[in-house]
Amino acid sequence: MGFYSDLKMYGRFMWGLRGFLKHTLTLEEAKAIIMKRMEERETNFLRMVRKGIFGFPKSPYLPLMKLAQCEMGDIENMVKAKGLEGTLHALREAGVYVTFEEFKGREPIIRDGKLFPVKDHDFDNPYLHCYYYSKSGGTTGAGTRVATDLDHLSDQTPRMMIAYDAHGVLDSPTAFWYGILPDQTGINNNLRHALSGRVAKKWFSPITKED
Repeated sequence: MGFYSDLKMYGRFMWGLRGFLKHTLTLEEAKAIIMKRMEERETNFLRMVRKGIFGFPKSPYLPLMKLAQCEMGDIENMVKAKGLEGTLHALREAGVYVTFEEFKGREPIIRDGKLFPVKDHDFDNPYLHCYYYSKSGGTTGAGTRVATDLDHLSDQTPRMMIAYDAHGVLDSPTAFWYGILPDQTGINNNLRHALSGRVAKKWFSPITKED
Protein backbone atom coordinates (compact mmCIF):
# COMPACT_ATOMS: atom_id res chain seq x y z
CA MET A 1 0.00 0.00 0.00
CA GLY A 2 1.14 3.54 -0.75
CA PHE A 3 1.32 6.48 1.63
CA TYR A 4 -2.00 7.99 0.57
CA SER A 5 -3.76 4.63 0.70
CA ASP A 6 -2.47 4.13 4.24
CA LEU A 7 -3.56 7.63 5.18
CA LYS A 8 -7.04 6.97 3.85
CA MET A 9 -7.24 3.62 5.65
CA TYR A 10 -6.22 4.99 9.05
CA GLY A 11 -8.53 7.96 8.60
CA ARG A 12 -11.32 5.42 8.05
CA PHE A 13 -10.24 3.66 11.25
CA MET A 14 -10.31 6.84 13.34
CA TRP A 15 -13.74 7.77 12.04
CA GLY A 16 -15.11 4.24 12.27
CA LEU A 17 -13.87 3.76 15.82
CA ARG A 18 -16.26 6.45 17.05
CA GLY A 19 -19.23 4.52 15.73
CA PHE A 20 -17.80 1.20 16.87
CA LEU A 21 -17.62 2.33 20.51
CA LYS A 22 -20.74 4.49 20.48
CA HIS A 23 -22.82 1.76 22.09
CA THR A 24 -21.44 -1.00 24.32
CA LEU A 25 -23.13 -4.40 24.25
CA THR A 26 -24.98 -5.79 27.24
CA LEU A 27 -25.07 -9.51 27.98
CA GLU A 28 -28.79 -9.58 27.17
CA GLU A 29 -28.11 -8.01 23.77
CA ALA A 30 -25.30 -10.48 23.11
CA LYS A 31 -27.61 -13.42 23.87
CA ALA A 32 -30.34 -11.99 21.65
CA ILE A 33 -27.88 -11.57 18.77
CA ILE A 34 -26.68 -15.18 19.05
CA MET A 35 -30.26 -16.49 19.25
CA LYS A 36 -31.21 -14.52 16.14
CA ARG A 37 -28.20 -15.88 14.27
CA MET A 38 -29.11 -19.44 15.22
CA GLU A 39 -32.68 -18.94 14.02
CA GLU A 40 -31.54 -17.43 10.71
CA ARG A 41 -28.45 -19.56 10.05
CA GLU A 42 -29.88 -21.22 6.92
CA THR A 43 -31.00 -17.87 5.51
CA ASN A 44 -27.62 -16.33 6.33
CA PHE A 45 -25.81 -19.25 4.70
CA LEU A 46 -27.79 -18.91 1.49
CA ARG A 47 -27.22 -15.16 1.40
CA MET A 48 -23.48 -15.68 1.89
CA VAL A 49 -23.31 -18.28 -0.91
CA ARG A 50 -25.41 -16.15 -3.27
CA LYS A 51 -23.38 -12.99 -2.71
CA GLY A 52 -19.93 -14.29 -1.80
CA ILE A 53 -19.64 -17.17 -4.29
CA PHE A 54 -22.09 -16.95 -7.18
CA GLY A 55 -22.16 -13.15 -6.98
CA PHE A 56 -18.37 -12.83 -6.88
CA PRO A 57 -16.66 -14.11 -10.07
CA LYS A 58 -13.23 -14.25 -8.39
CA SER A 59 -14.39 -16.50 -5.56
CA PRO A 60 -12.06 -19.52 -5.20
CA TYR A 61 -15.14 -21.58 -4.33
CA LEU A 62 -16.87 -20.83 -7.64
CA PRO A 63 -14.73 -23.21 -9.78
CA LEU A 64 -15.46 -25.97 -7.26
CA MET A 65 -19.18 -25.32 -7.54
CA LYS A 66 -18.95 -25.46 -11.33
CA LEU A 67 -16.91 -28.66 -11.23
CA ALA A 68 -19.60 -30.21 -9.03
CA GLN A 69 -22.25 -28.88 -11.47
CA CYS A 70 -23.89 -27.11 -8.56
CA GLU A 71 -25.84 -23.87 -9.05
CA MET A 72 -27.53 -21.54 -6.59
CA GLY A 73 -30.89 -23.21 -7.08
CA ASP A 74 -29.33 -26.57 -6.20
CA ILE A 75 -27.99 -25.13 -2.93
CA GLU A 76 -31.39 -23.71 -2.05
CA ASN A 77 -33.09 -27.04 -2.73
CA MET A 78 -30.50 -28.95 -0.69
CA VAL A 79 -30.98 -26.66 2.30
CA LYS A 80 -34.74 -27.21 2.13
CA ALA A 81 -34.38 -30.97 1.86
CA LYS A 82 -31.31 -31.71 3.99
CA GLY A 83 -30.89 -28.71 6.27
CA LEU A 84 -27.62 -26.81 6.63
CA GLU A 85 -25.50 -29.66 8.02
CA GLY A 86 -26.76 -32.07 5.36
CA THR A 87 -26.01 -29.52 2.65
CA LEU A 88 -22.47 -28.93 3.89
CA HIS A 89 -21.85 -32.68 4.02
CA ALA A 90 -23.17 -33.14 0.47
CA LEU A 91 -20.97 -30.31 -0.81
CA ARG A 92 -17.97 -31.84 0.92
CA GLU A 93 -18.64 -35.18 -0.75
CA ALA A 94 -18.92 -33.38 -4.11
CA GLY A 95 -15.48 -31.81 -3.67
CA VAL A 96 -16.65 -28.35 -2.65
CA TYR A 97 -14.32 -27.78 0.28
CA VAL A 98 -10.95 -26.21 1.04
CA THR A 99 -8.23 -27.69 3.24
CA PHE A 100 -6.20 -25.61 5.69
CA GLU A 101 -3.09 -25.70 3.48
CA GLU A 102 -5.16 -24.67 0.45
CA PHE A 103 -6.77 -21.86 2.43
CA LYS A 104 -3.32 -20.58 3.37
CA GLY A 105 -2.27 -20.63 -0.29
CA ARG A 106 0.45 -23.19 0.39
CA GLU A 107 -1.04 -25.84 -1.88
CA PRO A 108 -3.13 -25.61 -5.05
CA ILE A 109 -6.67 -26.94 -5.00
CA ILE A 110 -6.84 -30.25 -6.89
CA ARG A 111 -10.20 -31.92 -7.49
CA ASP A 112 -10.95 -34.68 -10.02
CA GLY A 113 -7.64 -34.06 -11.77
CA LYS A 114 -8.34 -30.34 -12.13
CA LEU A 115 -5.84 -27.89 -10.64
CA PHE A 116 -6.85 -24.47 -9.31
CA PRO A 117 -3.92 -22.31 -8.11
CA VAL A 118 -4.87 -20.11 -5.15
CA LYS A 119 -3.27 -17.48 -2.93
CA ASP A 120 -4.22 -16.79 0.66
CA HIS A 121 -5.71 -13.39 -0.22
CA ASP A 122 -8.06 -15.05 -2.73
CA PHE A 123 -10.13 -15.96 0.33
CA ASP A 124 -10.43 -12.39 1.62
CA ASN A 125 -14.00 -11.20 2.00
CA PRO A 126 -14.44 -8.63 -0.82
CA TYR A 127 -17.34 -6.95 0.95
CA LEU A 128 -15.49 -5.99 4.13
CA HIS A 129 -13.80 -2.64 4.70
CA CYS A 130 -10.18 -2.54 5.80
CA TYR A 131 -9.62 -0.35 8.87
CA TYR A 132 -6.09 -1.56 9.57
CA TYR A 133 -3.72 -4.36 8.61
CA SER A 134 -2.32 -6.86 11.06
CA LYS A 135 -0.53 -10.19 10.88
CA SER A 136 -1.61 -13.64 12.00
CA GLY A 137 0.47 -15.47 14.58
CA GLY A 138 2.14 -17.83 12.12
CA THR A 139 1.69 -20.90 14.32
CA THR A 140 1.78 -23.27 11.34
CA GLY A 141 4.04 -21.24 9.08
CA ALA A 142 4.73 -17.69 8.00
CA GLY A 143 2.25 -15.16 9.37
CA THR A 144 -0.41 -13.91 6.99
CA ARG A 145 -1.25 -10.24 6.41
CA VAL A 146 -4.83 -9.74 7.51
CA ALA A 147 -7.19 -6.87 6.69
CA THR A 148 -9.35 -6.11 9.73
CA ASP A 149 -12.91 -4.79 9.58
CA LEU A 150 -14.48 -3.26 12.68
CA ASP A 151 -17.80 -4.86 11.74
CA HIS A 152 -16.09 -8.25 11.93
CA LEU A 153 -14.84 -7.52 15.44
CA SER A 154 -18.32 -6.34 16.37
CA ASP A 155 -19.78 -9.63 15.11
CA GLN A 156 -17.30 -11.62 17.22
CA THR A 157 -17.99 -9.79 20.48
CA PRO A 158 -21.37 -11.40 21.42
CA ARG A 159 -19.96 -14.96 21.40
CA MET A 160 -16.94 -13.80 23.40
CA MET A 161 -19.24 -12.33 26.04
CA ILE A 162 -21.38 -15.45 26.23
CA ALA A 163 -18.29 -17.67 26.55
CA TYR A 164 -16.94 -15.53 29.38
CA ASP A 165 -20.33 -15.53 31.10
CA ALA A 166 -20.55 -19.32 30.84
CA HIS A 167 -17.25 -19.56 32.73
CA GLY A 168 -18.29 -16.94 35.27
CA VAL A 169 -15.56 -14.45 34.35
CA LEU A 170 -17.45 -11.88 32.28
CA ASP A 171 -17.05 -9.12 34.86
CA SER A 172 -13.64 -10.17 36.15
CA PRO A 173 -10.75 -7.69 35.70
CA THR A 174 -8.86 -8.43 32.49
CA ALA A 175 -5.16 -8.22 31.69
CA PHE A 176 -3.62 -9.09 28.31
CA TRP A 177 -0.29 -10.61 27.36
CA TYR A 178 -0.46 -9.84 23.65
CA GLY A 179 1.75 -8.17 21.10
CA ILE A 180 1.26 -4.82 19.42
CA LEU A 181 0.73 -4.25 15.70
CA PRO A 182 1.38 -5.89 13.34
CA ASP A 183 0.41 -8.67 15.79
CA GLN A 184 -3.39 -8.78 15.60
CA THR A 185 -4.08 -10.32 19.01
CA GLY A 186 -3.52 -7.24 21.14
CA ILE A 187 -5.55 -4.62 19.32
CA ASN A 188 -8.33 -7.01 18.28
CA ASN A 189 -8.89 -8.29 21.81
CA ASN A 190 -8.75 -4.79 23.27
CA LEU A 191 -11.39 -3.56 20.83
CA ARG A 192 -13.69 -6.52 21.46
CA HIS A 193 -13.45 -6.02 25.22
CA ALA A 194 -14.03 -2.29 24.88
CA LEU A 195 -17.19 -2.97 22.88
CA SER A 196 -18.41 -5.22 25.68
CA GLY A 197 -17.90 -2.35 28.13
CA ARG A 198 -15.04 -4.16 29.86
CA VAL A 199 -11.81 -2.37 29.06
CA ALA A 200 -8.69 -4.32 29.98
CA LYS A 201 -7.01 -3.10 33.16
CA LYS A 202 -3.51 -3.89 31.90
CA TRP A 203 -1.92 -4.73 28.55
CA PHE A 204 1.48 -6.39 28.71
CA SER A 205 3.35 -7.01 25.49
CA PRO A 206 6.02 -9.61 24.63
CA ILE A 207 9.30 -7.98 23.63
CA THR A 208 11.32 -10.89 22.26
CA LYS A 209 10.34 -14.15 20.57
CA GLU A 210 11.26 -16.00 23.76
CA ASP A 211 8.69 -14.08 25.85
